[in-house]
Amino acid sequence: MKGRRDVLQEISYKEQELRRRVAEARHQAQETVQAAKLQAADIIAQAQRDSRNEAQRFHHEEIRKARQEADDLLAAARDRARCLKENAEVRIAAVAKHMVSLVLPGQPAHSGSAATQRQD
Repeated sequence: MKGRRDVLQEISYKEQELRRRVAEARHQAQETVQAAKLQAADIIAQAQRDSRNEAQRFHHEEIRKARQEADDLLAAARDRARCLKENAEVRIAAVAKHMVSLVLPGQPAHSGSAATQRQD
């Protein structure tokens, strides 16, 4: 009987050892899972910061491009307006001379002068 009792004690000892190892493995697994969760949270937070920064950079770049395009359009419009004004001044002077010649029949019309030719 003593041999059988020793075998039962040995089995009981092995069961306790296995329970201890399982508990230790569970504990290590929980720690590993917790560490992975923390790492994942850090990665997500960093990705959010990076995407927010990239969105802000993109937004500022697009605003800069839009302002540059607006400045270019404004400069072109001002240049065109200047050209039209200069052309109008030349034409107004030519028309005024022509009208004077129509009203005062003795005055020459100057229709062949450079001032009456169109300069777009």
